[in-house]
Amino acid sequence: MSALQKNYSRQYIAGLGTAPLIAIFFSNIAACQSPVSGLNLSWSAGHAIAEALSLKTPIASIRTIDGDIRLQASDFAPYPNREFESYYSYWQFLHRQQQLYLALRAQHVQFTTVDGDTIAVSTERCRSVGNLPLHFWQGILVAIAAWYLGMLVFYGILAQPLTVICFLPAARYLPPASRQPCTAVASSPCRHPY
Repeated sequence: MSALQKNYSRQYIAGLGTAPLIAIFFSNIAACQSPVSGLNLSWSAGHAIAEALSLKTPIASIRTIDGDIRLQASDFAPYPNREFESYYSYWQFLHRQQQLYLALRAQHVQFTTVDGDTIAVSTERCRSVGNLPLHFWQGILVAIAAWYLGMLVFYGILAQPLTVICFLPAARYLPPASRQPCTAVASSPCRHPY
């Protein structure tokens, strides 16, 4: 048992192991508390389309207390960090996304169609865990995997031969002054890749 493993008890490691589970619990509560309208807005042929409304209704704007928010193609940018050429335009995009988010959180959302008609949609105050999108769960799984991998490395797997095989080749990317003699495992031969 290494000195690192002696300093950190199993209870401490078990506590760190349950931290992601507690974080998942609270993130699910937070995600389920955000209101959802059931609408899927997309951009097509020069206007927004509300796919949950009848006949894929073309939407021109969202009506709020402060006035109408006219929808534009940049509101639906799939990769916003590639779309905008300056930080200012990216900041404007984020500001508009915040406005749209707040408008869509309202109890009743009013849309103005291209023809000038008004459509009111009621939002549900919460959603079930089953209605959370796939990308939410993908982010959770990646975070859990990264957390447990970090714990595994932190707990002392660095002294294992498999870790030497996997991580030692990365030593060639270190600057020459920081390269130290290999002292990984006495039972396994240690060869520097440089």
